[in-house]
Amino acid sequence: MTKINGAKDGERRASSSGRAARPTLPSMAQLHSNVKITRRIPFVLAACSLGLSGCVLWHSTTLSSNDDTARLTLAVNAAGFLLVGPCSTPYVGKITEAEAVIKLNGVKDRYSENDFEIVDSGRTTWRGGEEMNGLISFDRKSRMVDIKVYIKGRPFRLNGLHRYKTQGA
Repeated sequence: MTKINGAKDGERRASSSGRAARPTLPSMAQLHSNVKITRRIPFVLAACSLGLSGCVLWHSTTLSSNDDTARLTLAVNAAGFLLVGPCSTPYVGKITEAEAVIKLNGVKDRYSENDFEIVDSGRTTWRGGEEMNGLISFDRKSRMVDIKVYIKGRPFRLNGLHRYKTQGA
């Protein structure tokens, strides 16, 4: 680029006739970088809205018992800006939905497949025998329960080690 009236590279000075200088056009590289940033804005906004929506999910396990029976409830909890349905208005609140309720016969530390039954969220009841086998064991000092159950030969979806809280029946 040639210099006009002692101007630096990329800028123009007013001519001696007193007319204002014409602005320089951005280079193709500058235009291309602006287009890249503009294309990313919708993705950044979507990520921010999901990250800042304020909805938190967690699992909880509650053991309620009396002298002869116990009930272990495994639930999913959500808190924050909640949508109940696809066309509903969001509201701030907390919701708990039981995934499964395990009814335990008696109060002891170890339950074999004939000592409990599982009722899942679809109201299906699984009892020990051909359709369900496994073991549920409690560590009452650390308030942990270990669920190792198989329904029709497949692992129960809530198998694993869970920390529970106690609740009076």
